[in-house]
Formats: sequence, C-alpha cells, structure tokens
Amino acid sequence: MRHVVSNGFSIVREFVGHGIGTKLHEEPQIPNYVDRKNENPRLKEGMVLAIEPMVTPGDRNPKSAATSGPR
Repeated sequence: MRHVVSNGFSIVREFVGHGIGTKLHEEPQIPNYVDRKNENPRLKEGMVLAIEPMVTPGDRNPKSAATSGPR
C-alpha cells in the first residue's frame, strides 16, 4: 500500500478479493488495503481465494464508462 501511494497511485477500496467455492464470489471479502479499524477476515486451511488488487492512477474513486462520459 505504501509503495502504491508513494508512487502517485491509489488503491480502489470499493472492490475486494473474495472466496471461491461452489459459487464464484463467496465470503470472505478480502480488502486490497490495510484498515486497522475493521477486523481482518479469518482464513482457514483449504480456502480458495481470489486476491484482486486494483491500483489506479490518481484518486481511488472508480469510474465506469457509464459515469465517466465519452472517450
């Protein structure tokens, strides 16, 4: 996280990694940033996880094609 921010990038917090089981998106949600105010997910042996870091230039607010206007 420090490396990303110190190089002028941001971590998108609205999206997270997740567990994978009988469904593609399952608990636990795995944040891509450190937040000492919230409890970390408890991991157990045998869990399958999708770790999906999302780094963006500039601010951390995601924009979709629907909200960012024409390109």
